[in-house]
Amino acid sequence: MSDSKSSWSFHWQPSHILPTASQLKQLCEILRADIFPPRAVTSSLQAFLDQSPPELAHYDTEILNLEMRLAGLKSDRSSIEFYRDGCKNVFAPVRRLPTELLVEIFDLCAPPGADEISESTTMVEEMDRIGKRHLFQISKVCSRWYRIVMNTPRLWSTLVIDTHAWGHYSFSSKLVALAASSLERSGGAPLNLQIALEPNYPSERLVLDLLLKHCHRWKTVYLWVHPAALQAIASVKGNLPLLEDLSVNSATNSDRPSIDAFQIAPRLKTAGIAGFPSHVPTLPWQQLSHFSYENNGLSDQIWLSMLPFLPAHASCEVTLHPVEVTTPLRLTPISSVLSTLDLKLPNAWVPAKTSALLGDVLGCLTLPDLLDLRVNHDGGPPPRWNRTQFSEFASRSSLGNTLRSLELSTMIEEDELLECLADLSSLSALYLWDNWDHACTLITDTLLKRLTFTPGQLNLVPHLNFTAFNSTMRFGDIPFWDFVISRIETGRSPLGPLSVNVGYLPHCARELQIDVLTRASELQRRGDLHFSAAVEA
Repeated sequence: MSDSKSSWSFHWQPSHILPTASQLKQLCEILRADIFPPRAVTSSLQAFLDQSPPELAHYDTEILNLEMRLAGLKSDRSSIEFYRDGCKNVFAPVRRLPTELLVEIFDLCAPPGADEISESTTMVEEMDRIGKRHLFQISKVCSRWYRIVMNTPRLWSTLVIDTHAWGHYSFSSKLVALAASSLERSGGAPLNLQIALEPNYPSERLVLDLLLKHCHRWKTVYLWVHPAALQAIASVKGNLPLLEDLSVNSATNSDRPSIDAFQIAPRLKTAGIAGFPSHVPTLPWQQLSHFSYENNGLSDQIWLSMLPFLPAHASCEVTLHPVEVTTPLRLTPISSVLSTLDLKLPNAWVPAKTSALLGDVLGCLTLPDLLDLRVNHDGGPPPRWNRTQFSEFASRSSLGNTLRSLELSTMIEEDELLECLADLSSLSALYLWDNWDHACTLITDTLLKRLTFTPGQLNLVPHLNFTAFNSTMRFGDIPFWDFVISRIETGRSPLGPLSVNVGYLPHCARELQIDVLTRASELQRRGDLHFSAAVEA
Protein backbone atom coordinates (compact mmCIF):
# COMPACT_ATOMS: atom_id res chain seq x y z
CA MET A 1 0.00 0.00 0.00
CA SER A 2 3.05 2.24 0.37
CA ASP A 3 5.16 3.70 -2.42
CA SER A 4 8.26 3.80 -0.19
CA LYS A 5 11.41 1.99 -1.48
CA SER A 6 12.95 1.69 1.99
CA SER A 7 14.88 -1.55 2.47
CA TRP A 8 14.39 -3.50 5.62
CA SER A 9 17.72 -5.46 5.23
CA PHE A 10 20.99 -4.34 6.80
CA HIS A 11 24.43 -5.91 6.21
CA TRP A 12 27.50 -4.43 7.83
CA GLN A 13 31.07 -5.65 8.34
CA PRO A 14 32.92 -3.80 11.11
CA SER A 15 36.25 -2.18 10.18
CA HIS A 16 39.38 -4.28 10.54
CA ILE A 17 41.03 -1.41 12.47
CA LEU A 18 38.24 -1.21 15.05
CA PRO A 19 40.10 -0.99 18.40
CA THR A 20 39.79 -3.89 20.77
CA ALA A 21 39.22 -3.48 24.48
CA SER A 22 42.89 -4.17 25.23
CA GLN A 23 44.00 -1.56 22.70
CA LEU A 24 41.71 1.05 24.26
CA LYS A 25 43.08 0.20 27.71
CA GLN A 26 46.67 0.46 26.47
CA LEU A 27 46.00 3.87 24.88
CA CYS A 28 44.50 5.19 28.10
CA GLU A 29 47.60 4.07 30.06
CA ILE A 30 49.91 5.77 27.54
CA LEU A 31 47.94 9.01 27.77
CA ARG A 32 48.14 8.96 31.56
CA ALA A 33 51.93 8.30 31.57
CA ASP A 34 54.52 11.10 31.44
CA ILE A 35 57.04 9.24 29.22
CA PHE A 36 57.13 8.74 25.48
CA PRO A 37 56.10 5.19 24.46
CA PRO A 38 58.54 2.74 22.83
CA ARG A 39 59.07 2.75 19.06
CA ALA A 40 57.07 -0.40 18.52
CA VAL A 41 54.06 1.20 20.14
CA THR A 42 54.36 4.49 18.27
CA SER A 43 54.71 2.62 14.97
CA SER A 44 51.44 0.83 15.70
CA LEU A 45 49.71 4.07 16.59
CA GLN A 46 51.00 5.81 13.46
CA ALA A 47 49.78 2.96 11.32
CA PHE A 48 46.31 3.37 12.86
CA LEU A 49 46.38 7.10 12.12
CA ASP A 50 47.28 6.40 8.50
CA GLN A 51 44.48 3.87 8.06
CA SER A 52 41.71 5.71 9.95
CA PRO A 53 40.67 8.45 7.44
CA PRO A 54 39.30 6.12 4.75
CA GLU A 55 37.68 3.95 7.42
CA LEU A 56 35.97 6.97 9.02
CA ALA A 57 34.84 8.12 5.58
CA HIS A 58 33.41 4.65 4.99
CA TYR A 59 31.55 4.85 8.31
CA ASP A 60 30.25 8.33 7.49
CA THR A 61 28.91 7.08 4.18
CA GLU A 62 27.25 4.10 5.80
CA ILE A 63 25.77 6.24 8.60
CA LEU A 64 24.33 8.62 6.03
CA ASN A 65 22.80 5.69 4.20
CA LEU A 66 21.38 4.37 7.45
CA GLU A 67 19.96 7.78 8.38
CA MET A 68 18.28 7.96 5.01
CA ARG A 69 16.95 4.45 5.49
CA LEU A 70 15.79 5.36 9.03
CA ALA A 71 14.06 8.46 7.69
CA GLY A 72 12.35 6.26 5.14
CA LEU A 73 11.31 3.81 7.83
CA LYS A 74 9.95 6.63 9.98
CA SER A 75 8.08 8.00 7.00
CA ASP A 76 6.64 4.58 6.24
CA ARG A 77 5.62 4.17 9.86
CA SER A 78 3.96 7.59 9.89
CA SER A 79 2.04 6.68 6.74
CA ILE A 80 0.88 3.41 8.25
CA GLU A 81 -0.08 5.15 11.50
CA PHE A 82 -1.95 7.89 9.63
CA TYR A 83 -3.79 5.36 7.50
CA ARG A 84 -4.55 3.25 10.57
CA ASP A 85 -5.97 6.25 12.44
CA GLY A 86 -8.02 7.16 9.40
CA CYS A 87 -9.42 3.64 9.22
CA LYS A 88 -10.32 3.78 12.92
CA ASN A 89 -12.00 7.14 12.41
CA VAL A 90 -14.15 5.66 9.69
CA PHE A 91 -15.73 3.49 12.38
CA ALA A 92 -15.85 6.25 15.05
CA PRO A 93 -19.37 6.53 16.55
CA VAL A 94 -19.42 10.30 16.10
CA ARG A 95 -19.25 9.85 12.30
CA ARG A 96 -22.42 7.82 12.46
CA LEU A 97 -24.40 10.49 14.29
CA PRO A 98 -27.15 11.82 12.03
CA THR A 99 -27.00 15.44 11.05
CA GLU A 100 -30.17 16.17 13.01
CA LEU A 101 -28.56 14.98 16.24
CA LEU A 102 -25.35 16.92 15.59
CA VAL A 103 -27.42 20.05 15.10
CA GLU A 104 -29.01 19.49 18.50
CA ILE A 105 -25.56 19.00 20.07
CA PHE A 106 -24.14 22.10 18.39
CA ASP A 107 -27.12 24.09 19.61
CA LEU A 108 -26.18 23.16 23.19
CA CYS A 109 -22.56 24.29 22.83
CA ALA A 110 -23.22 27.96 23.46
CA PRO A 111 -21.36 29.22 26.55
CA PRO A 112 -23.30 29.69 29.79
CA GLY A 113 -25.37 32.85 29.80
CA ALA A 114 -25.26 33.25 26.04
CA ASP A 115 -29.04 32.97 25.80
CA GLU A 116 -30.04 35.50 28.44
CA ILE A 117 -29.76 39.18 29.28
CA SER A 118 -27.48 39.86 32.24
CA GLU A 119 -25.97 42.96 33.80
CA SER A 120 -22.65 41.11 34.12
CA THR A 121 -22.22 40.57 30.37
CA THR A 122 -19.01 42.14 29.05
CA MET A 123 -18.56 43.68 25.62
CA VAL A 124 -16.35 40.75 24.56
CA GLU A 125 -19.02 38.26 25.63
CA GLU A 126 -21.63 40.32 23.82
CA MET A 127 -19.55 40.27 20.66
CA ASP A 128 -19.02 36.51 20.93
CA ARG A 129 -22.70 35.69 21.38
CA ILE A 130 -23.92 38.03 18.63
CA GLY A 131 -21.31 36.69 16.20
CA LYS A 132 -21.83 33.06 17.35
CA ARG A 133 -18.14 32.49 18.03
CA HIS A 134 -18.82 29.00 19.41
CA LEU A 135 -20.31 27.94 16.06
CA PHE A 136 -17.20 29.06 14.21
CA GLN A 137 -15.07 27.04 16.62
CA ILE A 138 -17.21 23.96 15.99
CA SER A 139 -17.01 24.47 12.23
CA LYS A 140 -13.21 24.06 12.32
CA VAL A 141 -13.35 20.43 13.49
CA CYS A 142 -13.95 18.90 10.06
CA SER A 143 -15.46 19.67 6.68
CA ARG A 144 -18.72 17.91 7.53
CA TRP A 145 -19.19 19.94 10.69
CA TYR A 146 -18.36 23.09 8.76
CA ARG A 147 -21.06 22.31 6.20
CA ILE A 148 -23.59 21.52 8.93
CA VAL A 149 -22.88 24.73 10.84
CA MET A 150 -22.95 26.96 7.80
CA ASN A 151 -25.95 25.28 6.15
CA THR A 152 -28.25 24.99 9.18
CA PRO A 153 -30.17 28.27 9.59
CA ARG A 154 -31.68 27.14 12.89
CA LEU A 155 -28.27 27.32 14.60
CA TRP A 156 -28.14 31.04 13.85
CA SER A 157 -31.78 31.80 14.62
CA THR A 158 -31.37 32.83 18.28
CA LEU A 159 -30.11 36.36 18.77
CA VAL A 160 -29.48 38.07 22.12
CA ILE A 161 -28.60 41.76 22.00
CA ASP A 162 -28.01 44.02 24.99
CA THR A 163 -26.72 47.45 24.06
CA HIS A 164 -25.94 48.12 27.72
CA ALA A 165 -22.92 45.84 27.19
CA TRP A 166 -21.76 47.50 23.98
CA GLY A 167 -19.50 49.99 25.68
CA HIS A 168 -18.17 52.85 23.60
CA TYR A 169 -20.26 53.66 20.55
CA SER A 170 -17.22 53.20 18.26
CA PHE A 171 -17.68 49.42 18.54
CA SER A 172 -21.39 49.51 17.73
CA SER A 173 -20.98 49.34 13.95
CA LYS A 174 -19.03 46.09 14.25
CA LEU A 175 -21.64 44.61 16.58
CA VAL A 176 -24.47 45.59 14.25
CA ALA A 177 -22.54 43.99 11.38
CA LEU A 178 -22.14 40.78 13.40
CA ALA A 179 -25.87 40.75 14.12
CA ALA A 180 -26.63 41.27 10.43
CA SER A 181 -24.31 38.40 9.51
CA SER A 182 -25.97 36.04 12.00
CA LEU A 183 -29.42 37.00 10.73
CA GLU A 184 -28.29 36.37 7.16
CA ARG A 185 -26.99 32.91 8.06
CA SER A 186 -30.29 32.15 9.79
CA GLY A 187 -31.90 32.11 6.36
CA GLY A 188 -35.66 31.82 6.66
CA ALA A 189 -35.70 30.09 10.05
CA PRO A 190 -38.08 31.42 12.73
CA LEU A 191 -36.22 33.81 15.04
CA ASN A 192 -35.89 33.73 18.82
CA LEU A 193 -34.94 37.20 20.01
CA GLN A 194 -33.97 38.80 23.31
CA ILE A 195 -33.38 42.48 22.81
CA ALA A 196 -32.47 45.08 25.43
CA LEU A 197 -31.95 48.58 24.09
CA GLU A 198 -30.37 51.34 26.14
CA PRO A 199 -32.18 54.67 25.70
CA ASN A 200 -30.45 57.15 23.41
CA TYR A 201 -27.72 54.69 22.42
CA PRO A 202 -26.28 55.84 19.06
CA SER A 203 -26.92 52.55 17.26
CA GLU A 204 -30.33 51.85 18.74
CA ARG A 205 -32.12 52.77 15.51
CA LEU A 206 -29.72 50.63 13.46
CA VAL A 207 -30.52 47.63 15.65
CA LEU A 208 -34.25 48.26 15.44
CA ASP A 209 -34.21 48.70 11.67
CA LEU A 210 -32.19 45.51 11.28
CA LEU A 211 -34.65 43.50 13.37
CA LEU A 212 -37.73 45.02 11.76
CA LYS A 213 -36.56 43.74 8.37
CA HIS A 214 -37.00 40.23 9.74
CA CYS A 215 -40.22 40.72 11.73
CA HIS A 216 -42.03 38.18 9.53
CA ARG A 217 -39.71 35.56 11.09
CA TRP A 218 -40.16 36.53 14.75
CA LYS A 219 -41.23 33.48 16.77
CA THR A 220 -40.17 34.17 20.36
CA VAL A 221 -39.52 37.80 21.26
CA TYR A 222 -38.43 39.33 24.58
CA LEU A 223 -38.07 43.11 24.47
CA TRP A 224 -36.59 45.39 27.13
CA VAL A 225 -37.06 48.78 25.53
CA HIS A 226 -38.03 52.32 26.40
CA PRO A 227 -41.35 53.74 25.17
CA ALA A 228 -39.91 55.61 22.20
CA ALA A 229 -38.34 52.44 20.83
CA LEU A 230 -41.59 50.57 21.38
CA GLN A 231 -43.45 53.15 19.32
CA ALA A 232 -40.87 52.71 16.56
CA ILE A 233 -41.82 49.08 16.00
CA ALA A 234 -45.41 49.92 15.06
CA SER A 235 -44.59 48.91 11.49
CA VAL A 236 -44.64 45.22 12.41
CA LYS A 237 -48.43 45.24 12.72
CA GLY A 238 -49.92 42.61 10.45
CA ASN A 239 -46.51 41.15 9.64
CA LEU A 240 -46.05 38.72 12.54
CA PRO A 241 -47.25 35.40 11.06
CA LEU A 242 -44.91 33.24 13.20
CA LEU A 243 -45.00 35.04 16.55
CA GLU A 244 -45.90 32.59 19.35
CA ASP A 245 -44.33 34.01 22.51
CA LEU A 246 -44.05 37.72 23.34
CA SER A 247 -42.67 39.50 26.39
CA VAL A 248 -42.38 43.28 26.56
CA ASN A 249 -40.84 45.28 29.38
CA SER A 250 -40.98 49.03 28.99
CA ALA A 251 -40.48 52.09 31.19
CA THR A 252 -43.08 52.94 33.80
CA ASN A 253 -42.92 56.70 33.46
CA SER A 254 -44.40 57.19 30.04
CA ASP A 255 -47.79 58.53 29.05
CA ARG A 256 -47.42 57.53 25.42
CA PRO A 257 -50.55 55.98 23.89
CA SER A 258 -51.00 52.24 23.72
CA ILE A 259 -49.51 50.46 20.72
CA ASP A 260 -51.32 47.91 18.59
CA ALA A 261 -48.30 46.46 16.78
CA PHE A 262 -49.00 42.98 18.22
CA GLN A 263 -52.76 43.01 17.75
CA ILE A 264 -52.56 40.82 14.65
CA ALA A 265 -50.43 37.76 15.39
CA PRO A 266 -52.34 34.59 14.44
CA ARG A 267 -50.04 32.19 16.31
CA LEU A 268 -49.51 34.20 19.50
CA LYS A 269 -50.32 32.05 22.55
CA THR A 270 -48.11 33.41 25.34
CA ALA A 271 -47.71 37.08 26.24
CA GLY A 272 -46.00 38.86 29.10
CA ILE A 273 -46.18 42.56 29.90
CA ALA A 274 -44.15 44.48 32.49
CA GLY A 275 -43.60 48.10 33.38
CA PHE A 276 -46.61 49.69 31.70
CA PRO A 277 -48.36 52.09 34.07
CA SER A 278 -51.50 52.76 32.08
CA HIS A 279 -51.31 51.82 28.41
CA VAL A 280 -50.87 48.11 27.83
CA PRO A 281 -50.21 47.03 24.23
CA THR A 282 -53.27 45.74 22.45
CA LEU A 283 -53.07 41.96 22.11
CA PRO A 284 -55.18 39.24 20.45
CA TRP A 285 -56.57 38.31 23.85
CA GLN A 286 -59.00 35.60 22.79
CA GLN A 287 -56.26 33.39 21.36
CA LEU A 288 -53.88 33.59 24.35
CA SER A 289 -53.30 30.51 26.48
CA HIS A 290 -51.05 32.28 29.02
CA PHE A 291 -50.71 35.90 30.06
CA SER A 292 -48.34 37.36 32.65
CA TYR A 293 -48.22 40.86 34.03
CA GLU A 294 -45.91 42.76 36.37
CA ASN A 295 -46.11 46.41 37.28
CA ASN A 296 -44.43 48.26 40.11
CA GLY A 297 -47.15 50.89 40.13
CA LEU A 298 -50.37 48.95 39.57
CA SER A 299 -52.41 52.00 38.68
CA ASP A 300 -56.07 51.82 37.66
CA GLN A 301 -56.27 48.05 38.20
CA ILE A 302 -54.65 47.55 34.78
CA TRP A 303 -54.09 43.82 34.94
CA LEU A 304 -57.53 43.16 36.42
CA SER A 305 -59.18 44.93 33.53
CA MET A 306 -57.51 42.51 31.12
CA LEU A 307 -58.81 39.33 32.74
CA PRO A 308 -62.25 39.44 31.08
CA PHE A 309 -60.57 39.37 27.67
CA LEU A 310 -58.81 36.06 28.32
CA PRO A 311 -60.48 32.94 26.92
CA ALA A 312 -61.53 29.82 28.79
CA HIS A 313 -58.66 27.51 29.78
CA ALA A 314 -56.21 30.44 29.79
CA SER A 315 -53.77 30.95 32.64
CA CYS A 316 -52.75 34.27 34.15
CA GLU A 317 -49.62 34.99 36.21
CA VAL A 318 -49.54 38.31 38.03
CA THR A 319 -46.65 39.74 40.04
CA LEU A 320 -47.81 42.36 42.51
CA HIS A 321 -45.49 44.78 44.30
CA PRO A 322 -47.38 45.79 47.43
CA VAL A 323 -44.69 48.21 48.58
CA GLU A 324 -45.59 50.37 45.60
CA VAL A 325 -49.35 50.17 46.13
CA THR A 326 -51.47 52.44 48.27
CA THR A 327 -54.06 50.27 49.95
CA PRO A 328 -56.94 49.86 50.07
CA LEU A 329 -57.37 49.79 46.31
CA ARG A 330 -60.59 50.96 44.74
CA LEU A 331 -61.13 47.92 42.56
CA THR A 332 -64.26 47.39 40.53
CA PRO A 333 -65.70 43.86 40.29
CA ILE A 334 -64.09 41.71 37.63
CA SER A 335 -65.32 38.42 36.19
CA SER A 336 -63.25 36.13 33.97
CA VAL A 337 -63.42 32.58 32.59
CA LEU A 338 -59.67 31.92 32.93
CA SER A 339 -58.71 28.53 34.38
CA THR A 340 -55.43 29.30 36.22
CA LEU A 341 -54.50 32.28 38.40
CA ASP A 342 -50.99 32.58 39.83
CA LEU A 343 -50.53 35.51 42.22
CA LYS A 344 -46.91 36.27 43.10
CA LEU A 345 -46.03 38.62 45.94
CA PRO A 346 -42.27 39.29 45.82
CA ASN A 347 -40.29 41.02 48.55
CA ALA A 348 -43.24 41.21 50.90
CA TRP A 349 -41.43 43.18 53.60
CA VAL A 350 -44.63 44.94 54.66
CA PRO A 351 -46.87 41.96 55.42
CA ALA A 352 -49.86 44.04 56.52
CA LYS A 353 -49.87 45.95 53.24
CA THR A 354 -49.37 42.73 51.31
CA SER A 355 -52.24 41.03 53.11
CA ALA A 356 -54.51 44.00 52.43
CA LEU A 357 -53.56 43.96 48.75
CA LEU A 358 -54.23 40.24 48.49
CA GLY A 359 -57.60 40.72 50.16
CA ASP A 360 -58.50 43.61 47.83
CA VAL A 361 -57.66 41.53 44.76
CA LEU A 362 -59.61 38.48 45.91
CA GLY A 363 -62.46 40.75 46.96
CA CYS A 364 -63.10 42.02 43.44
CA LEU A 365 -62.70 38.77 41.48
CA THR A 366 -65.25 36.27 40.28
CA LEU A 367 -63.69 33.30 38.45
CA PRO A 368 -66.39 30.69 37.82
CA ASP A 369 -64.15 28.42 35.71
CA LEU A 370 -61.04 28.54 37.90
CA LEU A 371 -59.26 25.18 38.11
CA ASP A 372 -55.89 26.14 39.57
CA LEU A 373 -55.11 28.85 42.16
CA ARG A 374 -51.60 29.68 43.39
CA VAL A 375 -50.70 32.34 45.94
CA ASN A 376 -46.97 32.61 46.58
CA HIS A 377 -44.57 35.11 48.06
CA ASP A 378 -40.82 35.49 47.69
CA GLY A 379 -38.76 37.21 50.36
CA GLY A 380 -39.71 38.84 53.60
CA PRO A 381 -42.45 37.87 56.04
CA PRO A 382 -45.26 36.03 54.27
CA PRO A 383 -48.60 37.82 54.01
CA ARG A 384 -51.40 36.74 56.31
CA TRP A 385 -54.30 34.87 54.79
CA ASN A 386 -57.51 36.87 54.51
CA ARG A 387 -60.15 34.26 55.28
CA THR A 388 -63.15 36.55 54.80
CA GLN A 389 -62.23 37.73 51.31
CA PHE A 390 -61.24 34.24 50.23
CA SER A 391 -64.45 32.71 51.53
CA GLU A 392 -66.51 35.29 49.66
CA PHE A 393 -64.36 34.86 46.54
CA ALA A 394 -64.78 31.07 46.70
CA SER A 395 -68.53 31.42 47.12
CA ARG A 396 -68.94 33.90 44.24
CA SER A 397 -66.80 31.76 41.95
CA SER A 398 -68.30 28.41 43.03
CA LEU A 399 -64.78 27.10 43.66
CA GLY A 400 -66.22 24.18 45.56
CA ASN A 401 -67.39 22.82 42.21
CA THR A 402 -64.51 23.89 39.98
CA LEU A 403 -61.16 24.29 41.78
CA ARG A 404 -58.90 21.28 41.30
CA SER A 405 -55.51 22.57 42.49
CA LEU A 406 -54.50 24.93 45.31
CA GLU A 407 -50.99 26.15 46.18
CA LEU A 408 -50.37 28.36 49.21
CA SER A 409 -47.16 29.84 50.58
CA THR A 410 -48.77 32.51 52.70
CA MET A 411 -48.94 32.71 56.48
CA ILE A 412 -52.16 30.79 56.92
CA GLU A 413 -53.12 29.31 60.25
CA GLU A 414 -54.22 25.70 60.51
CA ASP A 415 -57.85 26.55 61.30
CA GLU A 416 -57.91 28.99 58.37
CA LEU A 417 -56.59 26.33 56.02
CA LEU A 418 -59.08 23.76 57.26
CA GLU A 419 -61.90 26.26 56.81
CA CYS A 420 -60.62 26.98 53.32
CA LEU A 421 -60.40 23.29 52.40
CA ALA A 422 -63.88 22.62 53.74
CA ASP A 423 -65.27 24.82 50.96
CA LEU A 424 -63.22 23.10 48.20
CA SER A 425 -64.75 19.66 47.86
CA SER A 426 -63.57 19.18 44.26
CA LEU A 427 -59.91 19.77 45.10
CA SER A 428 -57.55 17.00 43.97
CA ALA A 429 -54.10 18.65 44.23
CA LEU A 430 -52.75 20.48 47.28
CA TYR A 431 -49.39 22.30 47.57
CA LEU A 432 -48.48 23.59 51.02
CA TRP A 433 -45.40 25.47 52.27
CA ASP A 434 -43.98 26.03 55.70
CA ASN A 435 -42.11 29.30 56.06
CA TRP A 436 -38.67 28.30 57.28
CA ASP A 437 -37.13 31.75 57.70
CA HIS A 438 -40.03 33.17 59.72
CA ALA A 439 -40.85 30.18 61.90
CA CYS A 440 -44.29 29.63 60.44
CA THR A 441 -45.12 25.93 60.55
CA LEU A 442 -48.29 24.80 58.83
CA ILE A 443 -47.61 21.14 58.08
CA THR A 444 -47.97 19.53 61.52
CA ASP A 445 -49.25 16.31 63.05
CA THR A 446 -52.68 17.85 63.63
CA LEU A 447 -53.00 18.98 60.01
CA LEU A 448 -52.00 15.54 58.73
CA LYS A 449 -54.56 13.92 61.03
CA ARG A 450 -57.28 16.21 59.68
CA LEU A 451 -56.29 15.27 56.13
CA THR A 452 -56.27 11.55 56.94
CA PHE A 453 -59.22 9.82 55.27
CA THR A 454 -61.66 8.14 57.66
CA PRO A 455 -64.45 5.96 56.21
CA GLY A 456 -67.97 6.96 57.11
CA GLN A 457 -67.04 10.52 58.02
CA LEU A 458 -67.12 13.85 56.22
CA ASN A 459 -63.52 14.10 55.03
CA LEU A 460 -61.60 17.14 53.86
CA VAL A 461 -60.50 17.05 50.21
CA PRO A 462 -62.16 13.68 49.50
CA HIS A 463 -60.73 13.46 45.98
CA LEU A 464 -57.13 14.24 46.96
CA ASN A 465 -54.77 12.73 44.42
CA PHE A 466 -51.62 14.88 44.63
CA THR A 467 -49.89 16.51 47.59
CA ALA A 468 -46.68 18.50 47.85
CA PHE A 469 -45.43 19.33 51.33
CA ASN A 470 -42.49 21.76 51.34
CA SER A 471 -41.75 21.45 54.99
CA THR A 472 -39.47 22.20 57.90
CA MET A 473 -40.33 18.64 58.99
CA ARG A 474 -42.02 19.46 62.29
CA PHE A 475 -44.39 16.51 61.93
CA GLY A 476 -43.93 12.88 62.92
CA ASP A 477 -43.51 9.89 60.66
CA ILE A 478 -46.51 8.03 62.12
CA PRO A 479 -49.15 10.73 61.37
CA PHE A 480 -47.57 11.24 57.96
CA TRP A 481 -47.70 7.56 57.09
CA ASP A 482 -51.23 7.22 58.44
CA PHE A 483 -52.26 10.01 56.08
CA VAL A 484 -50.57 8.33 53.09
CA ILE A 485 -52.05 4.89 53.78
CA SER A 486 -55.53 6.27 54.35
CA ARG A 487 -55.50 7.95 50.96
CA ILE A 488 -54.39 4.72 49.28
CA GLU A 489 -56.50 2.10 51.00
CA THR A 490 -59.79 3.71 52.03
CA GLY A 491 -59.73 7.14 50.41
CA ARG A 492 -58.28 6.20 47.04
CA SER A 493 -58.99 8.82 44.39
CA PRO A 494 -60.59 7.69 41.11
CA LEU A 495 -58.02 9.88 39.37
CA GLY A 496 -55.29 7.28 39.89
CA PRO A 497 -52.46 6.46 42.32
CA LEU A 498 -51.70 8.99 45.03
CA SER A 499 -48.70 11.28 44.47
CA VAL A 500 -46.83 12.60 47.51
CA ASN A 501 -43.84 14.92 47.20
CA VAL A 502 -41.95 15.98 50.32
CA GLY A 503 -39.54 18.89 49.98
CA TYR A 504 -37.00 19.47 52.74
CA LEU A 505 -36.75 23.23 53.28
CA PRO A 506 -33.47 24.84 54.45
CA HIS A 507 -32.69 24.20 58.10
CA CYS A 508 -35.39 21.55 58.34
CA ALA A 509 -35.56 19.67 61.63
CA ARG A 510 -35.02 16.21 60.16
CA GLU A 511 -35.72 13.95 57.21
CA LEU A 512 -38.12 11.04 56.85
CA GLN A 513 -36.91 7.84 58.49
CA ILE A 514 -35.57 5.02 56.35
CA ASP A 515 -38.47 2.70 57.19
CA VAL A 516 -40.94 5.24 55.79
CA LEU A 517 -38.89 5.56 52.62
CA THR A 518 -38.69 1.77 52.32
CA ARG A 519 -42.45 1.33 52.67
CA ALA A 520 -43.05 4.13 50.17
CA SER A 521 -40.73 2.43 47.67
CA GLU A 522 -42.66 -0.82 48.06
CA LEU A 523 -45.94 0.95 47.34
CA GLN A 524 -44.36 2.53 44.29
CA ARG A 525 -43.32 -0.89 42.99
CA ARG A 526 -46.91 -2.03 43.43
CA GLY A 527 -48.16 0.98 41.48
CA ASP A 528 -50.14 2.37 44.42
CA LEU A 529 -48.03 5.47 45.06
CA HIS A 530 -45.85 8.04 43.34
CA PHE A 531 -43.44 9.30 45.96
CA SER A 532 -40.42 11.60 46.23
CA ALA A 533 -38.51 13.18 49.10
CA ALA A 534 -35.68 15.60 48.38
CA VAL A 535 -34.13 18.89 49.40
CA GLU A 536 -36.20 21.75 48.07
CA ALA A 537 -34.09 24.00 45.84
